[in-house]
Amino acid sequence: MTPCATPTAWPGQFDAVICNPPYRKLPAWEVANLPKHLRELCFFQPNLYAMFMVLSARLLNARGLAGLLTPMSFLSGRSFLKVRERLAGMRHIQRVDLVEAKGGIFLGVEQDTAITVLGPKPARPKRTKVFSGFAPGRWRRVGSVALDTTGGPWILPRTPDDAKLIAAADGRTINDYGYVSITGDVMSYRDLRRRFPTLEAARRARAIHPVPMLRAPEIHSDGRLRFQFQPRPDCFIDAGGRPNGLVRGGPWCCNGSPRLSRPGASSARQSREDCSANTTG
Repeated sequence: MTPCATPTAWPGQFDAVICNPPYRKLPAWEVANLPKHLRELCFFQPNLYAMFMVLSARLLNARGLAGLLTPMSFLSGRSFLKVRERLAGMRHIQRVDLVEAKGGIFLGVEQDTAITVLGPKPARPKRTKVFSGFAPGRWRRVGSVALDTTGGPWILPRTPDDAKLIAAADGRTINDYGYVSITGDVMSYRDLRRRFPTLEAARRARAIHPVPMLRAPEIHSDGRLRFQFQPRPDCFIDAGGRPNGLVRGGPWCCNGSPRLSRPGASSARQSREDCSANTTG
């Protein structure tokens, strides 16, 4: 392979592919210049790394393996609907490792990260193994799942309890239980609003509209909320004086009901977060 060559020239030629692709949104003019087999996968707001995932799958021969290090957003984001469908149709998603302990691996990175292993397409459907990296160099198997092959979200467990919950749900979503999912209004890695470790610190700084900001690990599978169970500098955020997402009305409430702010970065626990935010509110 040479720097001037294109991967599309060698479909099905490689035994193994290792890929840590660039992550960025694709503008319309770039989408228009993509090869047809990639352009037809672009939906809503496509991301460059998804194109590399599909290209990696195309490069493999029938027995080939690919290891892909990417954000987790492809697991559930609607922009990746056609990408998930294409990957599931081309290869067996053998394993997904969820990188929870990012310290020492990805410095200053807010996005959740996954390592996805693509293998040969089996004669019969097989489940996908899920592992969690809970500490540097330490992994544990948390379960296995049957992934949707039609483009639907890939809901993965992070703990053995999550795996039991997914099995019990049997394909049902929070909508089936009367809840509505609302996307968080805070994008952690690009939101410039002031943040504080405590409500007292926010008041001392004369924050206009301090509200608590939840993280996924603070909402547990037993339904309990353990807010501030670990000290961090962004337990509260100043939402300002204008209506914004979940943050409206008085300092903590809207029409008498408490409201919470949740970071909008993609997470495999998103359905649990939404459900807990509604029930605990």
